[in-house]
Amino acid sequence: MKHLMVLADLLASENLAEIGVDIFINTIPADTVKGIMLRGPLIGDAIDQEQLPVRDTRFQVIVRDPSDKAGYDRSLEIAEAITMHHKWVDDVYFIQLVPMTDPVSYRRSEGGTVETSTQFKVVFARP
Repeated sequence: MKHLMVLADLLASENLAEIGVDIFINTIPADTVKGIMLRGPLIGDAIDQEQLPVRDTRFQVIVRDPSDKAGYDRSLEIAEAITMHHKWVDDVYFIQLVPMTDPVSYRRSEGGTVETSTQFKVVFARP
């Protein structure tokens, strides 16, 4: 989960979101009309026992917006901002962080908003 916190900070530093206002980790309040959720796997991050402390996992970025197009465009912007290879961000070394899917949009039943989801693969190390 540390890598998700670092990515939230990165998105905030690039003025793509504000932590606690429109970017959240593993949850998003029901009354949020426009927001971003970084969601890790429920089973936790896989640990590569042969290359400690390397983690090899996946996570999801979900963008909520009333507009299909705005949510999709924001998803692409986020994917571009966080895609990286062999880069330190704070105390996390991202070996690989890439989108695995194109964004896919679906309508939420409450509030008339649309959520757009993109799956990412991430391989990282942390102290």
